[in-house]
Amino acid sequence: AFGCSIAGLATPSGGARNVIAIGFLQQYGMRIDYLDWVVLAAPITLALMPLLFVTLILANQLRNRSLDYHLPPAEPLRDRQLLALGILGGTFLLFLTSGRTGLTLGTVAMLGAIAMHVSGVLEWDDSRRRLRWGVMFIYGAALTLGAAMVDHGVAEWLALGIFGLVEGGGELLLFSVIILLGVALTNIMSDGAAAAVLVPITLAVGVAAGLDLAVVAILTAISTAFAFMTAFGTPPNLIVHASGIPSSADFVRNGVPMVLIAVLVLLAAQRYYWPIALEWTGL
Repeated sequence: AFGCSIAGLATPSGGARNVIAIGFLQQYGMRIDYLDWVVLAAPITLALMPLLFVTLILANQLRNRSLDYHLPPAEPLRDRQLLALGILGGTFLLFLTSGRTGLTLGTVAMLGAIAMHVSGVLEWDDSRRRLRWGVMFIYGAALTLGAAMVDHGVAEWLALGIFGLVEGGGELLLFSVIILLGVALTNIMSDGAAAAVLVPITLAVGVAAGLDLAVVAILTAISTAFAFMTAFGTPPNLIVHASGIPSSADFVRNGVPMVLIAVLVLLAAQRYYWPIALEWTGL
């Protein structure tokens, strides 16, 4: 479950929180390409993966032991499976090159979905019954509410109230507060909802403080991926918790040290790596 959350911050399509951040940035006339996001965020995923491995070993006092198991031989891929992999790979390549082709991430996603149905990989009746179409409306509503908060000054009012407490404390303190707010909210509500609430506010802070809005948006989105401490902060945690194997106490024991490590890694990336990456991407 933690691996899903960490991996999901590496690409815009890895989580709704990332798409929400990109959507709000567009209201300020800024656009982050798929590849630009990968350049900024993927190294954080690569850094956190081995740290997650070590943290889980230490928190659960695991010892290495030999395992004796046998897996059945894998069956060869069928034509329909190969076609699905081809469409998926083509969609991912379009995501990576969207900044050069002029296609939006939403357009690319729609093209991939249409190709899946036209080719017969997916059946429309099956998709209509099994896919959770309401999710699109939920995030559409979240973006709409956030836009209203920006247009009517609510986001600015909240930003001045919350971040006025640390005024004059410097950039590092301000970024730390953004991250801690993201972590706190994502562990008591869903990660997408936390991003929808926070991004308009943190971007208003960024405007008032003269910060790089791309940094503020990505920092907020990534911090809302750190839903390690509760079972209900993100769908992967819910799915694993529903198995009945890990308890809520297990999430706290493993999640608290992982949150601390993730926050430190994110702050280090923002301080030392992102200035180089931003210059390379031109953001």
